[in-house]
Amino acid sequence: MKAGWLLAVVLVLLAAVLLWRTTWHEHAAQAQTPAAGLQLPVLSDADYAWIAAGIFRNETAGKVDNLTYWGAGEDFPSLGIGHFIWFPTAVDAPFDEQFPDMAAYLQQVAPAGLAMPAWLQELEPFDAPWNSKAQFDEAWPSAEMTALREWLAATQSYQARFIVAAFARRWQALELPAPQKQALTDLLQALVATPEGLFAVIDYYNFKGLGDNPRERYQDEGWGLVQVLTAMTQAVAGENTCASVVTRFRDAAAGRLRLRVELSPPDRNESRWLAGWLKRLDGYTDTTGNDRFGDCGFRVTPWLQNPDTSAMTLIWLGNSSRAGQLTLWQQDDPADSPGVVFDSSPVPAKALDYHPAEKCDNPRCRRPRPPWLHQLRINDLIPGTGYRYRVTQDGVPADGAFTTPDDGDRPLRFIVYGDSETEPESTGAAVAWPGADRATKKR
Repeated sequence: MKAGWLLAVVLVLLAAVLLWRTTWHEHAAQAQTPAAGLQLPVLSDADYAWIAAGIFRNETAGKVDNLTYWGAGEDFPSLGIGHFIWFPTAVDAPFDEQFPDMAAYLQQVAPAGLAMPAWLQELEPFDAPWNSKAQFDEAWPSAEMTALREWLAATQSYQARFIVAAFARRWQALELPAPQKQALTDLLQALVATPEGLFAVIDYYNFKGLGDNPRERYQDEGWGLVQVLTAMTQAVAGENTCASVVTRFRDAAAGRLRLRVELSPPDRNESRWLAGWLKRLDGYTDTTGNDRFGDCGFRVTPWLQNPDTSAMTLIWLGNSSRAGQLTLWQQDDPADSPGVVFDSSPVPAKALDYHPAEKCDNPRCRRPRPPWLHQLRINDLIPGTGYRYRVTQDGVPADGAFTTPDDGDRPLRFIVYGDSETEPESTGAAVAWPGADRATKKR
Protein backbone atom coordinates (compact mmCIF):
# COMPACT_ATOMS: atom_id res chain seq x y z
CA MET A 1 0.00 0.00 0.00
CA LYS A 2 2.80 2.37 0.98
CA ALA A 3 4.76 1.56 -2.20
CA GLY A 4 1.66 2.19 -4.34
CA TRP A 5 1.09 5.54 -2.62
CA LEU A 6 4.70 6.58 -3.25
CA LEU A 7 4.43 5.55 -6.90
CA ALA A 8 1.29 7.65 -7.30
CA VAL A 9 3.02 10.68 -5.75
CA VAL A 10 6.02 10.28 -8.07
CA LEU A 11 3.76 10.03 -11.11
CA VAL A 12 1.86 13.18 -10.10
CA LEU A 13 5.12 15.08 -9.57
CA LEU A 14 6.48 13.93 -12.94
CA ALA A 15 3.27 15.03 -14.66
CA ALA A 16 3.47 18.43 -12.95
CA VAL A 17 7.09 18.89 -14.03
CA LEU A 18 6.28 17.92 -17.60
CA LEU A 19 3.30 20.27 -17.66
CA TRP A 20 5.41 23.13 -16.25
CA ARG A 21 8.17 22.55 -18.78
CA THR A 22 5.68 22.42 -21.67
CA THR A 23 3.96 25.62 -20.53
CA TRP A 24 7.29 27.42 -20.01
CA HIS A 25 8.54 26.45 -23.47
CA GLU A 26 5.29 27.67 -25.03
CA HIS A 27 5.59 31.04 -23.28
CA ALA A 28 9.30 31.25 -24.07
CA ALA A 29 8.65 30.54 -27.72
CA GLN A 30 6.00 33.23 -27.79
CA ALA A 31 8.32 35.71 -26.06
CA GLN A 32 11.19 34.93 -28.39
CA THR A 33 9.13 35.12 -31.59
CA PRO A 34 9.71 38.66 -32.87
CA ALA A 35 7.42 40.58 -35.15
CA ALA A 36 8.15 39.99 -38.80
CA GLY A 37 11.43 41.75 -39.55
CA LEU A 38 12.51 43.53 -42.70
CA GLN A 39 13.78 41.16 -45.40
CA LEU A 40 15.98 42.87 -47.95
CA PRO A 41 16.33 41.16 -51.32
CA VAL A 42 19.52 39.25 -52.04
CA LEU A 43 21.72 41.67 -53.99
CA SER A 44 24.27 40.74 -56.63
CA ASP A 45 27.49 42.55 -57.50
CA ALA A 46 25.60 44.20 -60.36
CA ASP A 47 22.92 45.39 -57.93
CA TYR A 48 25.49 46.99 -55.64
CA ALA A 49 27.21 48.60 -58.61
CA TRP A 50 23.85 50.03 -59.74
CA ILE A 51 23.06 51.37 -56.26
CA ALA A 52 26.55 52.86 -56.03
CA ALA A 53 26.17 54.56 -59.42
CA GLY A 54 22.86 56.11 -58.39
CA ILE A 55 24.14 57.43 -55.07
CA PHE A 56 27.34 58.66 -56.73
CA ARG A 57 25.23 60.57 -59.24
CA ASN A 58 22.96 62.05 -56.57
CA GLU A 59 25.69 63.09 -54.13
CA THR A 60 28.52 64.13 -56.42
CA ALA A 61 26.79 64.84 -59.76
CA GLY A 62 28.84 61.92 -61.05
CA LYS A 63 32.15 63.78 -60.63
CA VAL A 64 35.18 62.12 -59.04
CA ASP A 65 36.43 65.52 -57.92
CA ASN A 66 33.40 65.78 -55.64
CA LEU A 67 34.29 62.62 -53.75
CA THR A 68 36.19 64.93 -51.37
CA TYR A 69 33.93 67.85 -50.59
CA TRP A 70 33.48 70.54 -47.95
CA GLY A 71 30.26 72.50 -48.38
CA ALA A 72 30.04 76.23 -47.76
CA GLY A 73 28.77 76.95 -44.27
CA GLU A 74 29.51 73.43 -43.02
CA ASP A 75 31.88 72.51 -40.18
CA PHE A 76 33.10 69.23 -41.67
CA PRO A 77 33.98 67.55 -44.97
CA SER A 78 31.85 64.92 -46.75
CA LEU A 79 33.67 62.09 -48.48
CA GLY A 80 32.87 59.17 -50.77
CA ILE A 81 29.85 58.36 -52.92
CA GLY A 82 27.56 58.87 -49.96
CA HIS A 83 29.26 62.08 -48.85
CA PHE A 84 29.92 60.44 -45.52
CA ILE A 85 30.41 63.06 -42.81
CA TRP A 86 33.83 63.19 -41.10
CA PHE A 87 34.27 65.45 -38.09
CA PRO A 88 37.49 67.33 -37.29
CA THR A 89 38.64 66.84 -33.72
CA ALA A 90 36.93 69.90 -32.25
CA VAL A 91 33.59 69.54 -34.08
CA ASP A 92 30.46 68.08 -32.49
CA ALA A 93 27.66 68.71 -34.98
CA PRO A 94 24.10 67.31 -34.66
CA PHE A 95 24.51 64.90 -37.58
CA ASP A 96 25.50 61.25 -37.95
CA GLU A 97 29.22 60.80 -38.61
CA GLN A 98 29.63 57.87 -41.01
CA PHE A 99 33.06 58.12 -42.64
CA PRO A 100 35.06 56.39 -39.86
CA ASP A 101 32.66 53.43 -39.88
CA MET A 102 32.70 53.27 -43.67
CA ALA A 103 36.51 53.31 -43.76
CA ALA A 104 36.68 50.53 -41.16
CA TYR A 105 34.16 48.47 -43.16
CA LEU A 106 36.16 48.83 -46.36
CA GLN A 107 39.32 47.73 -44.59
CA GLN A 108 37.51 44.48 -43.75
CA VAL A 109 35.78 43.69 -47.05
CA ALA A 110 37.71 45.37 -49.86
CA PRO A 111 40.41 43.26 -51.58
CA ALA A 112 44.08 43.94 -50.94
CA GLY A 113 44.40 45.76 -54.24
CA LEU A 114 42.00 48.42 -52.94
CA ALA A 115 43.74 49.15 -49.67
CA MET A 116 43.16 52.46 -47.93
CA PRO A 117 45.86 55.08 -48.61
CA ALA A 118 48.77 54.70 -46.19
CA TRP A 119 48.43 58.23 -44.75
CA LEU A 120 44.82 57.50 -43.85
CA GLN A 121 45.72 54.22 -42.16
CA GLU A 122 48.35 55.99 -40.05
CA LEU A 123 45.98 58.73 -38.88
CA GLU A 124 45.65 58.82 -35.07
CA PRO A 125 43.11 59.72 -33.83
CA PHE A 126 40.93 58.97 -36.84
CA ASP A 127 39.52 62.49 -37.12
CA ALA A 128 39.39 64.70 -40.20
CA PRO A 129 42.88 66.30 -40.36
CA TRP A 130 41.58 69.67 -41.59
CA ASN A 131 40.20 72.13 -39.07
CA SER A 132 38.46 74.42 -41.55
CA LYS A 133 37.17 74.60 -45.08
CA ALA A 134 40.09 76.88 -45.94
CA GLN A 135 42.61 74.22 -44.86
CA PHE A 136 40.66 71.56 -46.75
CA ASP A 137 40.56 73.62 -49.96
CA GLU A 138 44.28 74.30 -49.71
CA ALA A 139 45.04 70.59 -49.31
CA TRP A 140 42.59 69.50 -52.05
CA PRO A 141 45.16 69.22 -54.91
CA SER A 142 47.76 67.47 -52.72
CA ALA A 143 49.06 63.97 -53.40
CA GLU A 144 47.35 62.68 -50.26
CA MET A 145 43.93 64.01 -51.30
CA THR A 146 44.40 62.75 -54.86
CA ALA A 147 45.15 59.26 -53.49
CA LEU A 148 42.06 59.52 -51.28
CA ARG A 149 39.82 60.37 -54.26
CA GLU A 150 41.29 57.55 -56.33
CA TRP A 151 40.62 55.09 -53.50
CA LEU A 152 37.05 56.35 -53.06
CA ALA A 153 36.43 56.12 -56.82
CA ALA A 154 37.75 52.55 -56.96
CA THR A 155 35.67 51.29 -54.01
CA GLN A 156 32.24 52.62 -54.96
CA SER A 157 30.42 49.28 -54.94
CA TYR A 158 31.93 48.46 -51.51
CA GLN A 159 30.71 51.79 -50.19
CA ALA A 160 27.24 50.85 -51.44
CA ARG A 161 27.55 47.56 -49.55
CA PHE A 162 28.39 49.53 -46.42
CA ILE A 163 25.34 51.77 -46.83
CA VAL A 164 22.99 48.81 -47.30
CA ALA A 165 24.53 46.84 -44.41
CA ALA A 166 24.46 49.85 -42.08
CA PHE A 167 20.83 50.52 -42.94
CA ALA A 168 19.79 46.90 -42.31
CA ARG A 169 21.66 46.78 -38.99
CA ARG A 170 20.32 50.09 -37.75
CA TRP A 171 16.74 49.32 -38.76
CA GLN A 172 16.86 46.03 -36.90
CA ALA A 173 18.20 47.79 -33.79
CA LEU A 174 15.74 50.69 -34.04
CA GLU A 175 13.67 51.01 -30.87
CA LEU A 176 10.05 51.97 -31.47
CA PRO A 177 6.75 50.79 -30.01
CA ALA A 178 6.08 47.36 -31.49
CA PRO A 179 2.92 48.29 -33.46
CA GLN A 180 4.62 51.35 -34.95
CA LYS A 181 7.79 49.43 -35.82
CA GLN A 182 5.76 46.71 -37.53
CA ALA A 183 3.66 49.20 -39.52
CA LEU A 184 6.79 50.99 -40.75
CA THR A 185 8.52 47.69 -41.51
CA ASP A 186 5.54 46.58 -43.60
CA LEU A 187 5.81 49.79 -45.61
CA LEU A 188 9.53 49.26 -46.10
CA GLN A 189 8.90 45.69 -47.23
CA ALA A 190 6.54 46.95 -49.91
CA LEU A 191 9.11 49.52 -51.01
CA VAL A 192 12.11 47.21 -51.26
CA ALA A 193 10.09 44.71 -53.31
CA THR A 194 11.00 46.69 -56.45
CA PRO A 195 14.41 47.96 -57.60
CA GLU A 196 13.23 51.58 -57.67
CA GLY A 197 11.73 51.27 -54.19
CA LEU A 198 14.87 49.68 -52.78
CA PHE A 199 17.01 52.45 -54.24
CA ALA A 200 14.67 55.14 -52.87
CA VAL A 201 14.94 53.70 -49.35
CA ILE A 202 18.71 53.23 -49.40
CA ASP A 203 19.42 56.58 -51.04
CA TYR A 204 17.14 58.52 -48.70
CA TYR A 205 18.58 56.77 -45.65
CA ASN A 206 22.05 57.80 -46.79
CA PHE A 207 20.80 61.27 -47.76
CA LYS A 208 18.86 62.27 -44.64
CA GLY A 209 19.48 59.53 -42.12
CA LEU A 210 17.37 56.99 -40.30
CA GLY A 211 15.58 59.59 -38.23
CA ASP A 212 16.52 58.17 -34.83
CA ASN A 213 19.00 60.90 -33.88
CA PRO A 214 17.18 63.26 -31.48
CA ARG A 215 19.65 66.02 -32.36
CA GLU A 216 18.56 65.95 -36.00
CA ARG A 217 15.40 67.92 -35.31
CA TYR A 218 14.04 71.41 -35.79
CA GLN A 219 11.39 72.30 -33.23
CA ASP A 220 11.00 68.57 -32.45
CA GLU A 221 10.33 67.69 -36.09
CA GLY A 222 12.66 65.28 -37.90
CA TRP A 223 13.15 64.51 -41.58
CA GLY A 224 14.74 61.07 -41.58
CA LEU A 225 13.43 57.79 -42.94
CA VAL A 226 11.32 57.07 -39.85
CA GLN A 227 9.55 60.42 -40.17
CA VAL A 228 8.90 59.89 -43.90
CA LEU A 229 7.42 56.42 -43.35
CA THR A 230 5.32 57.73 -40.46
CA ALA A 231 3.98 60.48 -42.71
CA MET A 232 2.98 57.82 -45.23
CA THR A 233 0.95 55.98 -42.58
CA GLN A 234 -0.76 59.21 -41.58
CA ALA A 235 -1.73 60.24 -45.12
CA VAL A 236 -5.37 61.10 -45.55
CA ALA A 237 -7.36 58.10 -46.72
CA GLY A 238 -8.14 58.39 -50.41
CA GLU A 239 -5.41 60.97 -51.09
CA ASN A 240 -3.58 59.99 -54.28
CA THR A 241 -4.91 56.45 -53.79
CA CYS A 242 -3.67 55.20 -57.15
CA ALA A 243 -0.11 56.39 -56.70
CA SER A 244 2.53 53.69 -56.39
CA VAL A 245 4.19 53.14 -53.03
CA VAL A 246 7.38 54.75 -54.40
CA THR A 247 5.46 57.84 -55.48
CA ARG A 248 3.84 58.07 -52.05
CA PHE A 249 7.28 57.72 -50.46
CA ARG A 250 8.61 60.52 -52.65
CA ASP A 251 5.68 62.79 -51.77
CA ALA A 252 6.01 62.11 -48.04
CA ALA A 253 9.76 62.78 -48.17
CA ALA A 254 9.17 66.05 -50.03
CA GLY A 255 6.71 67.10 -47.34
CA ARG A 256 9.19 66.41 -44.53
CA LEU A 257 11.98 68.32 -46.31
CA ARG A 258 9.72 71.31 -46.93
CA LEU A 259 8.81 71.27 -43.23
CA ARG A 260 12.51 71.09 -42.32
CA VAL A 261 13.26 74.20 -44.36
CA GLU A 262 10.26 76.00 -42.87
CA LEU A 263 11.40 75.23 -39.30
CA SER A 264 15.15 75.67 -39.83
CA PRO A 265 17.08 78.55 -38.24
CA PRO A 266 16.96 81.53 -40.64
CA ASP A 267 20.72 82.02 -40.53
CA ARG A 268 21.23 78.58 -42.14
CA ASN A 269 19.30 79.65 -45.25
CA GLU A 270 18.32 76.04 -45.97
CA SER A 271 15.84 77.15 -48.61
CA ARG A 272 18.77 77.39 -51.03
CA TRP A 273 19.00 73.59 -50.99
CA LEU A 274 15.32 72.69 -51.29
CA ALA A 275 15.04 72.69 -55.09
CA GLY A 276 17.99 70.32 -55.39
CA TRP A 277 16.60 68.06 -52.68
CA LEU A 278 13.23 67.80 -54.40
CA LYS A 279 14.88 67.11 -57.76
CA ARG A 280 16.73 64.23 -56.14
CA LEU A 281 13.45 62.82 -54.81
CA ASP A 282 11.87 63.09 -58.26
CA GLY A 283 14.51 60.66 -59.47
CA TYR A 284 12.99 57.95 -57.27
CA THR A 285 9.89 57.61 -59.44
CA ASP A 286 10.15 55.91 -62.78
CA THR A 287 8.28 57.73 -65.55
CA THR A 288 8.89 54.92 -68.04
CA GLY A 289 8.06 51.91 -65.85
CA ASN A 290 5.47 50.84 -63.32
CA ASP A 291 5.34 54.23 -61.56
CA ARG A 292 3.96 55.64 -64.77
CA PHE A 293 0.74 53.71 -64.17
CA GLY A 294 0.52 53.46 -60.39
CA ASP A 295 -0.82 50.58 -58.34
CA CYS A 296 -4.51 50.92 -59.15
CA GLY A 297 -7.05 52.48 -61.48
CA PHE A 298 -7.28 51.94 -65.23
CA ARG A 299 -4.41 51.10 -67.54
CA VAL A 300 -6.86 51.23 -70.46
CA THR A 301 -10.44 52.43 -69.98
CA PRO A 302 -13.38 50.18 -70.98
CA TRP A 303 -14.25 49.29 -74.55
CA LEU A 304 -17.11 47.29 -76.08
CA GLN A 305 -16.69 44.01 -77.88
CA ASN A 306 -18.76 41.17 -79.41
CA PRO A 307 -22.12 42.96 -79.58
CA ASP A 308 -25.28 40.92 -79.94
CA THR A 309 -28.98 41.72 -80.00
CA SER A 310 -29.22 40.62 -76.35
CA ALA A 311 -25.62 40.77 -75.09
CA MET A 312 -22.50 42.93 -74.92
CA THR A 313 -18.96 42.42 -73.64
CA LEU A 314 -17.12 45.15 -71.73
CA ILE A 315 -13.34 44.87 -71.36
CA TRP A 316 -10.81 47.06 -69.59
CA LEU A 317 -7.25 46.82 -68.33
CA GLY A 318 -6.47 47.69 -64.72
CA ASN A 319 -3.30 48.23 -62.72
CA SER A 320 -4.38 46.07 -59.77
CA SER A 321 -5.78 42.60 -59.20
CA ARG A 322 -8.81 44.01 -57.41
CA ALA A 323 -12.25 43.47 -58.93
CA GLY A 324 -13.92 46.32 -60.78
CA GLN A 325 -17.63 47.11 -60.76
CA LEU A 326 -19.92 47.66 -63.75
CA THR A 327 -23.21 49.44 -63.15
CA LEU A 328 -25.68 49.24 -66.02
CA TRP A 329 -28.85 51.27 -66.68
CA GLN A 330 -31.31 51.43 -69.53
CA GLN A 331 -31.07 54.75 -71.28
CA ASP A 332 -34.46 55.95 -69.96
CA ASP A 333 -33.96 54.80 -66.35
CA PRO A 334 -34.38 57.60 -63.76
CA ALA A 335 -31.20 59.36 -62.69
CA ASP A 336 -31.51 58.00 -59.14
CA SER A 337 -31.97 54.40 -60.27
CA PRO A 338 -29.43 52.06 -58.63
CA GLY A 339 -28.93 50.11 -61.86
CA VAL A 340 -27.66 46.56 -62.06
CA VAL A 341 -24.16 45.90 -60.66
CA PHE A 342 -21.67 43.30 -61.90
CA ASP A 343 -18.23 42.49 -60.43
CA SER A 344 -15.27 41.56 -62.61
CA SER A 345 -12.85 38.67 -62.05
CA PRO A 346 -9.49 40.03 -63.25
CA VAL A 347 -6.71 37.84 -64.62
CA PRO A 348 -3.14 38.83 -65.57
CA ALA A 349 -2.92 40.01 -69.19
CA LYS A 350 0.11 37.83 -69.87
CA ALA A 351 -0.20 38.30 -73.62
CA LEU A 352 0.81 41.94 -73.10
CA ASP A 353 4.04 41.11 -71.26
CA TYR A 354 7.32 41.85 -72.97
CA HIS A 355 8.91 39.22 -75.18
CA PRO A 356 11.94 37.59 -73.47
CA ALA A 357 14.23 39.16 -76.05
CA GLU A 358 12.97 42.62 -75.05
CA LYS A 359 13.81 42.22 -71.38
CA CYS A 360 17.12 43.18 -69.85
CA ASP A 361 19.08 42.18 -66.77
CA ASN A 362 20.08 45.70 -65.72
CA PRO A 363 18.14 46.57 -62.52
CA ARG A 364 17.76 50.10 -63.87
CA CYS A 365 15.95 48.79 -66.95
CA ARG A 366 12.35 48.80 -65.77
CA ARG A 367 9.63 47.47 -68.01
CA PRO A 368 6.02 47.98 -66.89
CA ARG A 369 4.44 44.85 -65.50
CA PRO A 370 1.49 43.49 -67.50
CA PRO A 371 -1.91 44.90 -66.56
CA TRP A 372 -4.90 42.94 -65.29
CA LEU A 373 -7.62 42.00 -67.76
CA HIS A 374 -11.24 42.62 -66.72
CA GLN A 375 -13.93 41.15 -68.95
CA LEU A 376 -17.70 41.02 -68.39
CA ARG A 377 -20.26 39.49 -70.73
CA ILE A 378 -23.66 41.06 -70.07
CA ASN A 379 -26.57 38.89 -71.21
CA ASP A 380 -30.37 39.19 -71.26
CA LEU A 381 -30.31 42.65 -72.80
CA ILE A 382 -33.23 43.97 -74.87
CA PRO A 383 -32.65 44.21 -78.64
CA GLY A 384 -32.53 47.71 -80.07
CA THR A 385 -32.26 49.34 -76.65
CA GLY A 386 -29.93 52.04 -75.40
CA TYR A 387 -27.89 51.46 -72.26
CA ARG A 388 -25.51 53.58 -70.27
CA TYR A 389 -22.86 52.22 -67.94
CA ARG A 390 -20.26 53.18 -65.40
CA VAL A 391 -17.17 51.07 -64.73
CA THR A 392 -15.42 51.79 -61.43
CA GLN A 393 -11.89 50.49 -60.89
CA ASP A 394 -10.30 51.17 -57.50
CA GLY A 395 -12.60 54.15 -57.03
CA VAL A 396 -11.87 55.62 -60.47
CA PRO A 397 -15.01 55.88 -62.70
CA ALA A 398 -15.34 55.64 -66.49
CA ASP A 399 -18.71 56.21 -68.18
CA GLY A 400 -20.06 55.12 -71.55
CA ALA A 401 -23.12 54.08 -73.49
CA PHE A 402 -24.16 51.66 -76.23
CA THR A 403 -27.23 50.48 -78.10
CA THR A 404 -27.85 46.81 -78.78
CA PRO A 405 -28.61 45.86 -82.40
CA ASP A 406 -32.26 45.13 -83.06
CA ASP A 407 -33.31 41.76 -84.40
CA GLY A 408 -34.51 43.10 -87.76
CA ASP A 409 -32.86 42.95 -91.16
CA ARG A 410 -31.14 46.35 -91.29
CA PRO A 411 -27.86 47.59 -92.84
CA LEU A 412 -24.85 47.71 -90.49
CA ARG A 413 -21.88 50.06 -90.81
CA PHE A 414 -18.61 49.13 -89.13
CA ILE A 415 -14.90 49.96 -89.12
CA VAL A 416 -12.04 47.46 -89.30
CA TYR A 417 -8.57 48.24 -87.99
CA GLY A 418 -5.70 46.35 -86.45
CA ASP A 419 -2.78 46.56 -84.01
CA SER A 420 -4.36 49.10 -81.68
CA GLU A 421 -1.15 49.34 -79.58
CA THR A 422 -2.74 49.25 -76.15
CA GLU A 423 0.67 49.51 -74.52
CA PRO A 424 1.82 53.13 -75.10
CA GLU A 425 5.52 52.24 -74.86
CA SER A 426 5.39 50.62 -78.29
CA THR A 427 3.58 53.42 -80.08
CA GLY A 428 5.82 54.91 -82.77
CA ALA A 429 8.79 52.76 -81.76
CA ALA A 430 9.30 50.25 -84.54
CA VAL A 431 11.98 47.71 -83.65
CA ALA A 432 13.19 44.42 -85.07
CA TRP A 433 12.17 41.39 -83.07
CA PRO A 434 15.20 39.24 -82.33
CA GLY A 435 14.84 35.62 -81.39
CA ALA A 436 14.45 34.47 -77.81
CA ASP A 437 18.05 33.31 -78.03
CA ARG A 438 20.03 36.51 -78.47
CA ALA A 439 23.10 34.66 -79.66
CA THR A 440 21.46 32.60 -82.41
CA LYS A 441 18.49 34.92 -83.09
CA LYS A 442 16.32 31.78 -83.14
CA ARG A 443 13.00 31.47 -81.35
